[in-house]
Amino acid sequence: MIESKVLSKVVLLGNLHAGKTTLLNSYCGNSNENRSTISQDCRKMEIKVGTTAVTLQLWDTAGQEQFNSIGFAFYRGANCCILVFDMSNRESFESLEKWKRDFIEHANPTDPEQFPFIVVGNKNDLEKVVTAEEAVEWCSKNRIDQFFETCAKDGVNVDLVFKQAAKVAADANASSDFAMPTSLSGAGGAIKMSREDDVMR
Repeated sequence: MIESKVLSKVVLLGNLHAGKTTLLNSYCGNSNENRSTISQDCRKMEIKVGTTAVTLQLWDTAGQEQFNSIGFAFYRGANCCILVFDMSNRESFESLEKWKRDFIEHANPTDPEQFPFIVVGNKNDLEKVVTAEEAVEWCSKNRIDQFFETCAKDGVNVDLVFKQAAKVAADANASSDFAMPTSLSGAGGAIKMSREDDVMR
């Protein structure tokens, strides 16, 4: 079978110290780099989903408020958004609504109701002040199908998060004319996420 190729732009959002950079470092193999992100950082990883080769452009945006106006410019053209919060920090969980709202406003996806979000409750090795049940309930209210608990520091469930992000692109490619663009600016437009999967933890 002929292998298809897809480029998917994935943006990670969440409060400072929620663990976005650690998630990327764990997935991309840079576990010794734990500095906070200044403005934005972009990584590229390739993953195969069935017969589809997915190239993930992973954008790590700074959680500091002073960098938000800069980060907004990088929301456009995203095909998936990963919302990250710290399960030991309620404020980071309560901020998810703001991050989701800001993303929709500035990314301006074609169909906001169907845009694929993935929610990650990180640092599940610490004492939790936000339960998985609360997170799943929030996801349900916000029409989000995918929730994962992770410990980025130890690599727990990290691969599952990014495999799901890749699956979003592969599913869209299989059901549409979604094609691999030749540049980052060509990666615009939201892709529809399959609604058949159960919420994952």
